[in-house]
Amino acid sequence: MADMERVLALYAEPDDPSRPVVCFDERPCVLHDDVRDPLPMLPGLERKQGHEDTRGGTCCALAAFEPLSAWRRTWALLQRRRVDFAACVRELCDERYPEAKTARLVCDQLNTHSAASFYEAFAPEEARRLAAKVEFVHTPVHGSWLNAVEVELSVFVRQCLGRRRIGSVEGLRAEAEAWAARRNAEGGTVEWQMTTEPGSRSQDSTRQQRLDAALDPVRNLGAEKPPDAGELDHRQERRGRFVELRRERPVLLEPADEPLGRVPAPVLVPLEDRQAAPATALSARPELPRPGPCWATPKRTAYAGSRRPDKVTGRPRTTRRSR
Repeated sequence: MADMERVLALYAEPDDPSRPVVCFDERPCVLHDDVRDPLPMLPGLERKQGHEDTRGGTCCALAAFEPLSAWRRTWALLQRRRVDFAACVRELCDERYPEAKTARLVCDQLNTHSAASFYEAFAPEEARRLAAKVEFVHTPVHGSWLNAVEVELSVFVRQCLGRRRIGSVEGLRAEAEAWAARRNAEGGTVEWQMTTEPGSRSQDSTRQQRLDAALDPVRNLGAEKPPDAGELDHRQERRGRFVELRRERPVLLEPADEPLGRVPAPVLVPLEDRQAAPATALSARPELPRPGPCWATPKRTAYAGSRRPDKVTGRPRTTRRSR
């Protein structure tokens, strides 16, 4: 809860160029390439590509997003090691925020998102400079959805990647940089609506209230609204018909002398007379003939005469068909 309140309070602060708020995250990407060159788009014809593709491995797409300034920066790397994370952060500090006193970096609790990555990638003096300038603000455990850059990564997947086939890291890097430049020119950003104020949407995302909201349909499953007069009359009518049907339910008595294979017709016994009827009569059932085994069932054979005469006897041939 403390980490969530800290992140939400950071989003609610006004824009301060000396202390910018930057959200950082990464996501894996799968590389696919075409086996055959696709046919280009022509007037009146769409672009066509084959169904076969070759897999080119995986890579990692990294993104830094500044929600208050509507600015983002993307990278495409083969791995997401500590040295890669440190190189991206140093690029942000030296190129984007050279005059800022502190860069507040919002990120999840991945093992690479710490100042230890600076000391693994650079000399101690450079690592100490970056560690003094960068302030890490971690999201809660299992609460990385509080990072606003995840919304941007979702937009990146839908607008840039989609179902396209990108077969190399260089191609992915070019596509990601072109998408980020267009998105920065449009001024697209994220409207974060969760705050720490009472009654806001952040109160609905607490664990207890989310559990209550999830269990409300289950708790109210057995509750029914009070029926109206018409529904009550309908229920009573149905209940009366059910009682009448139970009173007139047929009961089989002892079978009469009937030919084998025929089932005697049921005898209706009123409900009042059932107590006086003998138990053997109520429980007796006719014995039906048991069918023989499946191999004992004779085949149905049809004989059809042919108009073509036999070559030897000259008589019409009789063919036998089994159904």
